[in-house]
Amino acid sequence: MQTLTRQLTALELANRVFTDTQLERVIEGSRQRRYHLVNRAIKAGELLRLCRGSYLPAEPFRDYPIHPFVLAQAFVPGSYVSYETALAHHGWIPEAVYTTASVTPERKSREYEHRSFGHFSFHPMATQPGYFLERVDREQSGEQSMLVAKPFRALMDLVCVRKAEW
Repeated sequence: MQTLTRQLTALELANRVFTDTQLERVIEGSRQRRYHLVNRAIKAGELLRLCRGSYLPAEPFRDYPIHPFVLAQAFVPGSYVSYETALAHHGWIPEAVYTTASVTPERKSREYEHRSFGHFSFHPMATQPGYFLERVDREQSGEQSMLVAKPFRALMDLVCVRKAEW
């Protein structure tokens, strides 16, 4: 077991997605030391790189599998799951949805493809200040929490992003 993995399990952080900034608080030493510890853990297969600066311990070191909605919020903090993904989650559409689609407060659309966890897409939404999380619930799945749009909000986000006529 690598030094970084041993430290994360000792601090009970093995079930979390963490960033470089959070690693800086946990690992003592220089930036170069952190960089080498992270790279060694990735090469040993004990740590997965989600995107630049975002990591997750591998499956054998976690107590439970990570939910894709939690990963979506790890990719873009402040986003919430919506569109067809939320509608399928609430049982409003019977089709399978292969993309975890989210709304982001940022101004730029993003997409991430991870070979282990699938496809994630993020679309900006123009809202009035203070109303971005209106009709969005915080849901729990075991010890994991995630933001998911209620069915009506997901439907309205879908109409808005596709610019559909009424």
